[in-house]
Amino acid sequence: MLNIGQIVIFSAAGLLLTSLPALATYCQPHKERVDKSLAENPPLSEAQLKEVKRLREAGEKSDKAGHQQDCIDALTDAEKILKLR
Repeated sequence: MLNIGQIVIFSAAGLLLTSLPALATYCQPHKERVDKSLAENPPLSEAQLKEVKRLREAGEKSDKAGHQQDCIDALTDAEKILKLR
């Protein structure tokens, strides 16, 4: 028989596991927006372009490592430079 503490822990773990796929797919739209904007040769300084590319790469690495929030943060920063946000 499970006690209330075990039920709470198992419920929380279940919620976490079911939400991970949703976070994983959330990075993709950000990556696509950044990539599309870069393909259109945005009017950025060389330093801004370099930073956007660095952030895009950081987002990709974070996504592959399973660090979804880091991915989203990096790509959102890139979108801000590109004035997509």
